[in-house]
This record gives sequence, structure tokens and C-alpha cells, in this order.
Amino acid sequence: MTKKIKILGVKIDPLTDSEIDRRLHELLSKKSKSQIVTVNPEFVVLAQNNEEFKHALNQASLRTADGIGILVAGKFLDKAFSSLPIIKELSALIYLKWLLFLAIFHQKSLNNSIPERITGVAISYKLIELANSLGLKVFLLGGGPSVAEKAALVLQTEFFDLKIAGTYGGSPAIDEEEKIIGLINKHKADILLVAYGAPKQDLWLQRNLRKTTAKIGIGIGGTLDFIAGDIKRAPKFFQNHGLEWFYRLILEPRKRFRRQLSLFRFLWLVFLEKCHQKKR
Repeated sequence: MTKKIKILGVKIDPLTDSEIDRRLHELLSKKSKSQIVTVNPEFVVLAQNNEEFKHALNQASLRTADGIGILVAGKFLDKAFSSLPIIKELSALIYLKWLLFLAIFHQKSLNNSIPERITGVAISYKLIELANSLGLKVFLLGGGPSVAEKAALVLQTEFFDLKIAGTYGGSPAIDEEEKIIGLINKHKADILLVAYGAPKQDLWLQRNLRKTTAKIGIGIGGTLDFIAGDIKRAPKFFQNHGLEWFYRLILEPRKRFRRQLSLFRFLWLVFLEKCHQKKR
């Protein structure tokens, strides 16, 4: 079994793209239900003050590294520094700045105990492709008004044999759970894609996945918006260099600025953890 990596108390499965494909097949073949989470820096920061969310992330069946910041942290935490306090802190700071430079200009150099970044969009499409080839039913839950319906139309155009069990916007409110579970079970969904945003989508799945017919449930954030075409993905250069966050920050500075502050807070917390880490 692949050793789990922990960043600020949050577990991550260090898997390659091909290993993810194998794991998804394994999860679908199991009798038990499986929750998947795509861990990015914002998730880790949220989990520092939300034990329920941290528990949901750590109890998931599969936790992928979603975000270049996770790779930077993995590489940084693997590095050994001097045990002398001032020298350790200074060299750690210089090294972290160097890793941020590599994150922009030479991402392959960040390969470490966490081999690569697997985004929520990528996992979603892997599950959709599996559903299409195996004849499984997919249920799209969440997104804005009519987003799930638009995404379903796009997917059925792209994947001719794809079975959409149903779509529903709804909300992650407790008083709506019974109705949503009823809809999912009525159509016998096998795979459940939930777009309520973190941490709501992941907590919703932890509470309710076992009550549904779905074998796999995953929180996918804004992926339905991308599929529906309401939000365009960043150009390939930004995608390949892990800079989609920067592209969206340029397009929507007011909306995105506060969210992106979590990336810098994440790196600061990782820096502090390393500096306070005792030499083994």
C-alpha cells in the first residue's frame, strides 16, 4: 500500500495519474462506498480550524493532490535543513522561494514524495469516462441554477453512451438531504458528483454517501461550471504550470483575492511547521 503523506495534519495519497486510474477501478469493484477528495492548499488551511472537515478529508478512500502548492509543500517538507535555529529558518526561507520559482518555470523539478498534481476536473473526467465505458449511471448534484442540467447536456454530447441518472441543484442544507437522497436512489446512481464547494460538499458526502446507491462520491467544486461552459478554463500554459489560480485572479481580482490569500497562508503554515520540526 502506498504510504500516505501528511501536510499540516491532512493526509494525501501520493499517486501518479496511471495509479489513480487503477485505484478508481478498485474502488468501483468494492462492495463498500468510497468518498474521494481533491486536496488543495485552501482545503488544508480550512481544515486547520475545522476538525470536522479535517476528519472528512482524512477518512476519505482516496485523497489526491490538487494544486501546485501541495507539490511545493511536499518537496519543502522532504528537505533536510541545519539543526541550528537561525540557519535553519534562513535556509528554509530561501529554499521555499526557490521552489516557488520552480513552480512557475519548471514544475517537473517539484517531483518528490508527491509525484504529481491530479486536479478535481481530471478526476471528474476519469469517473465520467469510466461510467461511459462500464455503463454506470452518474448523478450531478449542485452548481448554480441550471448548471448541472447544462453540464449533463454537454457530457452526453461528448460521451454518447453516458447515462446521466439525474441532475439537481438544491443545497447542502440538512433539511434538504432526505429529498436529495431520494432522487439519487430513485434513479439508482452509481457515481455522485457534488458541486457545493468545500467544505460543504465533502461534509455532505461524509454524512450521506452511505445512504445512497452510489458506489463513489466526490466533491468537485466548480467543475460543473467548467463543463457547462459558464467558466472557461485557463489557457494550457497556465494549466501546465499550475497557475490556473493566477489566471482566474487576473480575470476576477475582487472575487478571487481573498481566496488566494489562503495559498500564502498555507505556505506560511508549512514553513512554520518545518522550522519547528525536531530533527529525527
